[in-house]
Amino acid sequence: MRRRALLQGAGAGLLLPAAGTALAGPPASFDPPFPRVMGMNIGRKNYHEPAYQAALARHQVLVLDFFPGWRQGQGRPDPIGDALRALRDRNGDLLIGQYSTLIDVPMAQQDKVRRTEDGGWWLRNSRGERVKPFKEYDTFDANITDWAPPDAEGRRYTEWAVERDFALFHRRHPEFGFWYLDNSTSKPLVERADWDGDGRDESNDDPRVARAYRAGHARGWRRIRALQPRSWIVANTDDLSSTEYRGQLNGAYLEALYGKRWSVGTWGGWGRVMERYRAFMAHTRAPRLVGFGVVGAPDDFQLMRFGLGSCLLDDGYFSYANLRDQYSTAPWFDEFDAELGRPLEPPVMQAWSRGVFRRRFEGGMVLVNPGGSFADVDVGRGWRHLSGRQLPELNSGRRLDRLHLAPRDAVLLRRDGSA
Repeated sequence: MRRRALLQGAGAGLLLPAAGTALAGPPASFDPPFPRVMGMNIGRKNYHEPAYQAALARHQVLVLDFFPGWRQGQGRPDPIGDALRALRDRNGDLLIGQYSTLIDVPMAQQDKVRRTEDGGWWLRNSRGERVKPFKEYDTFDANITDWAPPDAEGRRYTEWAVERDFALFHRRHPEFGFWYLDNSTSKPLVERADWDGDGRDESNDDPRVARAYRAGHARGWRRIRALQPRSWIVANTDDLSSTEYRGQLNGAYLEALYGKRWSVGTWGGWGRVMERYRAFMAHTRAPRLVGFGVVGAPDDFQLMRFGLGSCLLDDGYFSYANLRDQYSTAPWFDEFDAELGRPLEPPVMQAWSRGVFRRRFEGGMVLVNPGGSFADVDVGRGWRHLSGRQLPELNSGRRLDRLHLAPRDAVLLRRDGSA
């Protein structure tokens, strides 16, 4: 998610919690019913608008991206807190995370630019030039490895960046329940740079560089937990199997598993999607806030159902982003309102019948056909289609005992007589 907000300089330095400070933190427990829906809303920052607040508050988990100075000068002393409290007033169980990144240095964020310059923390190539992974953004990367010099307090960039965001957001706003860290990849996004300062460029495929890079992220995570021992940390990453990452996070976001040319579902198919999803569930800590991300048109109901159904085969959180205004709206579907309740069986690993996967819940069940042809299955008595308005030919509320399920599709059914 290489989005860039235009920020004003925050001037954050080493700011630790004062005595008696009420620190932000997650709830004592978090285990919502199914389906579980996550909103990734880091695009347009119109979090103050009542209609947008109402749409956001329908989710169970929400990632927002406030910036220093957001809506200051509007006559309210704490506009960020006002927006967060308005969301929690609408949904007292809503879990909200604040977006951060421990690698990017946007040139518009003058406090980050100055501190990176002063610390000698820029990532440079063998010609001494600052480097960045994407030409279209005016954002360069910091060298987050131990090859970068520490400052007088022994910190490197990731630790300083954590302290900055803690002071700006988390210490001031206990409504934040977790940290969301973008671009926490298993190896650098910059393909070549002089990471170790020896005057030669190293590849991001160099195992030594990748280990040092992951260690830099992990150092930042430790600093978060030193400041907030109960913190939950969720990261956008591609692999959690390494020694540095395994078991260190409370969740992870699998961005655009379907919907992009580079999506896992595009090049690897459903099997690889589910392999990655299950690995992320296995390599995270409780409460395992694993987001199953899909990007598509707002009326691509089959893609949405396929993604949601696949997500429901395990215990993660489904996230659907509108292709036209990605991460700036909150698409909602009839299926999100299905009251499935608690699962009656563990995550499903094997097909149930004719290549179709099934998982049953207190209030319904999900059926997923990942294959390339239609599947006819006998679901038995006692089931109904959902009742909805978006796709009444499917979500008609009618009873059924057999189902003709299209390839790469899924359906949610409710128990006959359930709400």
